[in-house]
Amino acid sequence: MADGTVIIGAGLAGLSAAYHLKKGFEVFEADTTPGGLLQTKEVGGYKFDRTGHLLHLKDAYVRGLVQGLLKGNLKEHARNSAIYSKGVFSGYPFQANTYGLPGDAARECVEGFMSAPGRSAGAAEPENFRDWILHHMGEGIARHFMLPYNAKLWRYPLEDMSVEGIAPYVPIPAVDDIKRGATKEGAEGLGYNAKFFYPERGGIYSLVEAFLPFVRQLSLGQRAVEIDAERRTVSFDTGYTAWYDDLISTMPLPELIKIIKDVPKDIRDAAERLRYVSVYDISLGVAREKVSPYHWVYFPEDCFPFYRAGFLDNFSPDAAPSGCSALYVEVSHIPGDDTPPGALVESVLAGLVKSGILTEDDEVPVRDVYDIKYGYVVFDAHFKAAHPAITGWLSSKGIRSIGRYGAWEYSGMEEAILEGRAAAEAVRR
Repeated sequence: MADGTVIIGAGLAGLSAAYHLKKGFEVFEADTTPGGLLQTKEVGGYKFDRTGHLLHLKDAYVRGLVQGLLKGNLKEHARNSAIYSKGVFSGYPFQANTYGLPGDAARECVEGFMSAPGRSAGAAEPENFRDWILHHMGEGIARHFMLPYNAKLWRYPLEDMSVEGIAPYVPIPAVDDIKRGATKEGAEGLGYNAKFFYPERGGIYSLVEAFLPFVRQLSLGQRAVEIDAERRTVSFDTGYTAWYDDLISTMPLPELIKIIKDVPKDIRDAAERLRYVSVYDISLGVAREKVSPYHWVYFPEDCFPFYRAGFLDNFSPDAAPSGCSALYVEVSHIPGDDTPPGALVESVLAGLVKSGILTEDDEVPVRDVYDIKYGYVVFDAHFKAAHPAITGWLSSKGIRSIGRYGAWEYSGMEEAILEGRAAAEAVRR
């Protein structure tokens, strides 16, 4: 039997919690491999992550920790990304890079931004995401990119989505950025991801491997199936039961509530109504080098089934054999709305050909599809009331739910590391 602190899940948040606790814990992971979504799969000499996993490292502590763990196996990149629409590639972010778009579209974007309601002093801040876009970006940018792209990504009415959790990741340009972005010079360096770090070798799983020597109390293939918050026990599908003084969970929040005994009906009902979007991660190995100069490209138009395509060999040459390219392509979908993998790959390949990234003659020897059940948390009106009620009840039971899906938030790897550290510090207090 375990005692001390039990950590459910060996994804990045769980590994960080264990690393910062240092002792008095045991980590239980349902999979036979640690890392959660931070996996790197090697197929035919290609190395594919489960979609793009980039380290932004704005926090000085996290930057020092990651650099120390990876011991030189880390490279900083200046973002080189684009939007493909109206038959052309334009700079990212779209709202400040209208140069190169057809004349009418570019003009509508600039003029719409200049007359956007949000530029008026004292204008009330909208509460829903659709109105927030129009308020801050104007009609042109909203129509030509922001509304269609976000509708494709979220698969949920934007007017029913709240702004919290999303707005910090959507850069609002200044007037000077808009003016510069309408010229060939362009507007660079906007947004939270203007620079990022990525391992030079081994893909993103190398970060998981760097944590593991500090997390020796790790049990794999142990899926939590019942938590008794009164007795402070966690039971697993192997028949093992662990006792705990403190519990840190990184399970998706709705799944956590399902397995806790005697949850009040209002809390259980609130968790069942939390919404999310699933994502197909399509990995493609292409037998041609540098099929794109970009790190990733966004696709707002409906004629493309995917909302984003990334090029791992531009993060690290280690991702693909010499003379080849490694792609990840993302298609969001409503949970349970499944597409056969073969049909999905064919539609993705057709879209990549249509955009000019691939050619009809390209050989694609590696094709793999992975369905990420929990892709993005949907922030709707229900979330605003339900989330604090659920997390408040968990806190009253001494359960800390952390990480992107445990905390039920829009966040990245840096936040996962920080949340793991905060949970460990709270336990030690």
